[in-house]
Amino acid sequence: MHRTHVLLVALLAACGPHSPAAEPSPVSAPPGIPSLAGLDPQTQQSVRAACITQFGEGPVAYGRCLNGQLDALRRSPGIPSLAGLDTETQQSIRAACITQFGEGPVAYGGCLRAQLRSIGIQPN
Repeated sequence: MHRTHVLLVALLAACGPHSPAAEPSPVSAPPGIPSLAGLDPQTQQSVRAACITQFGEGPVAYGRCLNGQLDALRRSPGIPSLAGLDTETQQSIRAACITQFGEGPVAYGGCLRAQLRSIGIQPN
């Protein structure tokens, strides 16, 4: 055996078996980043856009922001569908609400509903 291999084997043997229970558990874990998997892609993008600043501040700040957006979304009617509209009308409505898109799904949904009402459609 090569000397490096012998030293590596000796080092591993000296460490003994690894036991997860032997590691100290954290006193309190920071809040995690919630999954957005249950949301449609447009809502996911709006939630992420609203929290872009906190994303750069680390996972605790980002997770807190995402959780705040999700809590607000649960209390709101959500983002209405534009599916029944022609492409040009959909694009115009989305363009009119681009600022609110970056503020999160509650603001964006409110803007979309206002735009829909302006053309005589009562969204759910």
